[in-house]
Amino acid sequence: MKMKTNRTTIIMKQILTTSFAFAAAALLISSCKQPDMEVSTTVEVPVGVIEATTSSIEEFVSTTGSVYPSKEVILISEITGEYHLQVNPATRKPYALGDRVKAGAILINLEDEEYVNDLRIKSKEVDKEISELEYEKQQALYDKGGATLRDLRNAEITLI
Repeated sequence: MKMKTNRTTIIMKQILTTSFAFAAAALLISSCKQPDMEVSTTVEVPVGVIEATTSSIEEFVSTTGSVYPSKEVILISEITGEYHLQVNPATRKPYALGDRVKAGAILINLEDEEYVNDLRIKSKEVDKEISELEYEKQQALYDKGGATLRDLRNAEITLI
C-alpha cells in the first residue's frame, strides 16, 4: 500500500508540475507579447486662401407656371365712362393679360364727359368769383383815386 500511495503522490506531483509549467509558459507568452502599437494617420487636404471682399450676389431663375392671387377684389367705380388701356412702357403696346406691372402704374384711363363738364363748370364758377372780387377791389380803388379808369375797365372785361 505504501507503494500505491507513493505512486499516486508521484503522479500528482507530475500533474502539478506540468500544470505549473503550462501556467508559467502561458504567463510568459502573454507578458512577452508586444503592446499594440497605436496607428495614427494624418490626412492632408490642400487649402487655398483668398482675400475676402464685399460684392453683390446675383441669381437668376427662369421658370414657368401659373400665378394665383392671394385674394380677389371686385372693383366698382364711383363714376362711369369710357375706359382706355394705357400703353405699357416695356412693350410700347396697350397693357394685355399677363403683362408685368410695377406698383403705382396707371393701367386704365377713364373718360367721363359728364364728370369733366361738371369740373369745368365748377372751375368757371371759381373764375367768375375771383373776377367779381377783382372788379370790386378795382372799383373801390378807383373811387378813392388809387386806380385808373383803364384798370377798372380791364377788371370789368375780365368779369364779363
